[in-house]
Amino acid sequence: MGYDIWMMGIGVYSRPARPVVHHIVERDENPDLAYDLDNLITVSIDSHAEIHSLYKKDKPAALERIKAGIAEFQKRFGGD
Repeated sequence: MGYDIWMMGIGVYSRPARPVVHHIVERDENPDLAYDLDNLITVSIDSHAEIHSLYKKDKPAALERIKAGIAEFQKRFGGD
């Protein structure tokens, strides 16, 4: 893996850069969060596919890793 999927919260993605938006809480699960910025992260196309694969296998673990990526973003760059 040439990228760190769990650093997605700080915008690290593979090249060529073609980021997509990932809904942490999926739209089908809670449509009210579809445009909530706290529920969105940018990821690479490859990361997005991997996230959804992990959601199917162990969603709580995947969500914890996303949370860790967001925490790393906040640590490195401050703010929310």
